[in-house]
Amino acid sequence: MNKNNETIGNKIDKNIEKLYKHKVKVENKFCDVVGDFKAKRGDFGKKITDKLQSQTAVDIIEYAESFIIKINLPGIMKKDINLEVSNFKIYIKAIFNENISEDAIYLKQERQVGEYYKEITLPQEIIYEDVNASFKNGVLTIAVKKLESEKHKIEIN
Repeated sequence: MNKNNETIGNKIDKNIEKLYKHKVKVENKFCDVVGDFKAKRGDFGKKITDKLQSQTAVDIIEYAESFIIKINLPGIMKKDINLEVSNFKIYIKAIFNENISEDAIYLKQERQVGEYYKEITLPQEIIYEDVNASFKNGVLTIAVKKLESEKHKIEIN
């Protein structure tokens, strides 16, 4: 095979690789669009509390010995947040209150109002007696320690 054929082969390989990457990008974008459509289609007939659950951002960060959970709850007061934990789960309930006079009429209402409820299942059991939570600048941060599971050596016969 001569050098000219190798160069053409390399160019073809590079173009195939570019096409494949582009194909993956297009597929991902398509999945995003379809996912957005399904999410929006699912909003019809939902209560405001259902919508709040899907719109509130949640981050779960895993460390070697703990989990950190961060939840955006803008406009909430600390007294309106209820937090409960069990071995594998964290339960958050918050109330978004808006007090306007009875004779006022909303021309547009996009801000969250109502009740928010989130149940988070963690991939490992936690020490539910040792949980730290703080609420600052509209972000609820929950720190939980993992329960170390005991390992038992099994003899193989």
